[in-house]
Amino acid sequence: MKPFNPYEFYTLATVLHPLLELPGGKRNDVLLPVWMAKSSIYNLTVGDPLPLPISKPAATKLWYALDAIVPNDATKWQLDEDLLQWQLANIHSAAKELETVLSAELQGSTVYYVSQQLIYNTGDLIDRAENALGSAVDKVSPEVRKDFNAAGRALAFELATGSGFHTMRATESILRDYHRLVIALPGRKASPQMSVCIAQLRAKGEDPKLMDILDHIRDLHRNTLMHPEAFLTMPEALGLFDIAKSAINAMSARIETLKAASLAPTSTAATATATVATQAKSTTASVGPGSKSKSASLKKNKAHKPISNSPAVNVLAKP
Repeated sequence: MKPFNPYEFYTLATVLHPLLELPGGKRNDVLLPVWMAKSSIYNLTVGDPLPLPISKPAATKLWYALDAIVPNDATKWQLDEDLLQWQLANIHSAAKELETVLSAELQGSTVYYVSQQLIYNTGDLIDRAENALGSAVDKVSPEVRKDFNAAGRALAFELATGSGFHTMRATESILRDYHRLVIALPGRKASPQMSVCIAQLRAKGEDPKLMDILDHIRDLHRNTLMHPEAFLTMPEALGLFDIAKSAINAMSARIETLKAASLAPTSTAATATATVATQAKSTTASVGPGSKSKSASLKKNKAHKPISNSPAVNVLAKP
């Protein structure tokens, strides 16, 4: 599958049809139209804008007929020479043959127009559906992006059930990442099914509104897609695409918050360590070499006062 610009066929027609009536005279008189025609006809022989295998031999024949008058190598141009009648006849004949063959092949070609879905640009749905996730696109896993792009592509081509399938895969993938982070699952242990993930997240006190959305997606769409006799309609697929987009954004934001919070204890411990070090240094400085009574007093205090009662040290003992 590849996109093409229909205007290129109009451009081809504007340079091809005048060749049927190419006038005689000097080669210099036909330099511009022949040169422009050669460029467009060459593109046709290499499959641009569309591969046309039936028309290719006729296009190649016409290109060589034009090249005999205006070669690619400009040093070989003989612009002051008269055009010979057989050269003109070859061009007229080859141009007519290409027009006939091209007309027949294009009529049998399968070309579709892809309608826009709601406010989604067709090109974006086909190639860049992940951009609908906004800022979350750089935060979700490659698997989520891959499935969401596949969902958008299927949506563009009105493959409603296929779009729903990939939308659910993207949603479940990030839900499992979310669940693994909250529940603290070991690396090798697989996440449970969607309903269990949601129930366990609820039990952990996660946002009930988000859980309701995920339950709605699971109950209304996922369970339906599991039945081979069920097919989504385009309105249903579009609705699922939109609600899943919101859920993925919300879960992505929550995952970022949880990750940021998990780094906070490390920062607190570092601050506490610095505080204890400062206090120890201050105590050492206040007790000089000649202060025997203070030194003895400190040793006595340390002997009678357990370390566990020290507030500064207790901070470090906490996880």
